[in-house]
Amino acid sequence: NVIEEKTRRIGFWSPVSGLSPFLNSSTRPVQDRRRLRADQVLRTVIWPGDSTTVPRGWDFPVNGKILQIAVPVRRDFKFFVNVEASPNSSELVVNGYSIDVFEAAVKKLPYALRYKYIPYDCANSYDKLVSEVYFKTFDAAVGDVTIIANRTRYVDFTMPYTESGVSMLVLARKDEDEPTMWVFLEPLTKDLWMATVVFMVVTGLFVWMIENPINEEFKGSKWKQFSTSFYFAFSTWTFTHDQKFKSLQSKVIVVSWCFVMLVIVQSYTASLSSMLTAKRLQPSVTDPRQLLHNGHYVGYQNGSFVHSMLRRLRFEERWIKVCSTQEEYAKALKLGSKNGGVSAIFDETPYINSFLLQYGKGFQKVGPIDRTVGFGFVSSLNLSPSLGAC
Repeated sequence: NVIEEKTRRIGFWSPVSGLSPFLNSSTRPVQDRRRLRADQVLRTVIWPGDSTTVPRGWDFPVNGKILQIAVPVRRDFKFFVNVEASPNSSELVVNGYSIDVFEAAVKKLPYALRYKYIPYDCANSYDKLVSEVYFKTFDAAVGDVTIIANRTRYVDFTMPYTESGVSMLVLARKDEDEPTMWVFLEPLTKDLWMATVVFMVVTGLFVWMIENPINEEFKGSKWKQFSTSFYFAFSTWTFTHDQKFKSLQSKVIVVSWCFVMLVIVQSYTASLSSMLTAKRLQPSVTDPRQLLHNGHYVGYQNGSFVHSMLRRLRFEERWIKVCSTQEEYAKALKLGSKNGGVSAIFDETPYINSFLLQYGKGFQKVGPIDRTVGFGFVSSLNLSPSLGAC
């Protein structure tokens, strides 16, 4: 252990036993190695700065410089990247979900990574931001940059850290069919209601025919026999029948019918509960082809690659509108195509989820319509060993 101009012995190293307190540790018995005095153990290494903590060091040095990491300056969707002035100094404060993910990943690296955030106004064009990394204006870029094929030809990306996909944001249409006093009849169809009643009566009739000659409960006047059979048939709906059956055939019929009624009752209860408690909201549009067929206007986020996707889906340029903020999203959808707005907005799923957190009421997500890899961090190709570990 070299400390300035002095040396300090820690132990002895050999190819066979490695670092050991003994000069010939390979020839010593195991028992002798266990009975060590205080001066026969390996001494602690003193690192630069008179510290006993092992430094993280540089496994992948980058010419000893501080990495210049660009972060996009956004006008909206600041949930991912937010650049704002510090109230206590002239410096800018960078935060957001993407920044938190990056810094958490850096802390997991087995080596030190020195970097500095450089806010960059890319005018909502992330292709421009990627090109700046390619031309080495910046060493890397951290933010909500989507991994797409044409960008990977020029720069390197980390593994994605968000869900993928392009979804459709539309208005939620309220179901106009309000519950009525006859809502309890809606869980079952008309045919099923009729079939259930018919089989109830038939079951009661068969049981009466079998039990009448041998069972006193099914005997008596005609009115008593009719009322007993009728009561038995309809009490099976709630499993409250209390008649005692003497014939084996009657018992088989009753058990079989009760099983059928159990299935019907459980299905009825579940359907009725769903009808009374579930949100009665449906998306106004469910398929992009519906928009194409009706000639509706659609929107996308300014500067997003989604524009090329819409053109690939055969939307004409005149039917495509640009939206830059979440407020514009909400306003355009509420206006609709007939009033100068749009019928749907196509955007990446993380952005739509962020929008729904703030404007969730009255809007719904449909999709995903198309697949993407997700958001990733950008680095120039020669930095991929160091930053790519993030």
